[in-house]
Amino acid sequence: MKLYPLSDRLFLYLILLFLLLTSSALHFVSTLKNSHVLFKLLPIIFVSLLIFGYSRYYNFKENDVNSVMKYCRINNIKNVYVTSKAKNNILDFNAFTDDYFCDDLELIEINSNSNFNRSNYLLTRVHNKIKPNTEAKENQLVLSLLNKNKIKIQNQFNGFNIYKILK
Repeated sequence: MKLYPLSDRLFLYLILLFLLLTSSALHFVSTLKNSHVLFKLLPIIFVSLLIFGYSRYYNFKENDVNSVMKYCRINNIKNVYVTSKAKNNILDFNAFTDDYFCDDLELIEINSNSNFNRSNYLLTRVHNKIKPNTEAKENQLVLSLLNKNKIKIQNQFNGFNIYKILK
């Protein structure tokens, strides 16, 4: 278990300080008498890039693990089939939050030999900020199950789809 002040989460708070210091330095340089025109434009360019970056991420949030856990809790889902990418994202999120949102949900990794007798649900990871809500390339098995009408979409979250397994 990681100690919070010394874990990688510390960077979340340090990045804001870094951005503020960088903006302040750019503003100071732009106010100097002999500063080049480019230095006067740097704060505007810097802020524009930050706003563009945040707007691209904000539109397609991809890791709403908390909503997935809440959905499973409300619907009394105790175990669920998952793709390897979905499992890794959920486990990483749980490690990042020190298992604060962790439930007793059992994640059963799907493979081509899965017979779907341990759960009625399949959780997949959707991704791609350029093409939102598209299936990950490694989820060819999921696409195959959709084409064979063995699963049906149950719910969508930012970054995840839950399918009902049809028996």
